Amino acid sequence: MPVKISEEKRHKITQRMILEGNVDKIAHDEEVSESTVRNVWSEAKSGVYPEYTGFIPTVDALRRLNEDLGKAGVTVARRVS
Repeated sequence: MPVKISEEKRHKITQRMILEGNVDKIAHDEEVSESTVRNVWSEAKSGVYPEYTGFIPTVDALRRLNEDLGKAGVTVARRVS
């Protein structure tokens, strides 16, 4: 049976996903399962929380860029300097 979490916790998880994106750490810190964090993030991406809608595509693009740079052996810090 799914665990009901408060709207406040959902917003906190969404904010942390925007800023950090570390599902494991967020789940541990917020005392919820990793699947709950992923589900909340999916809800946010689908527009459930309109106040975050403008940020999410940019966050996803930055994460993809970071992954691509990592695969090429380049970090943002190394690239900028």
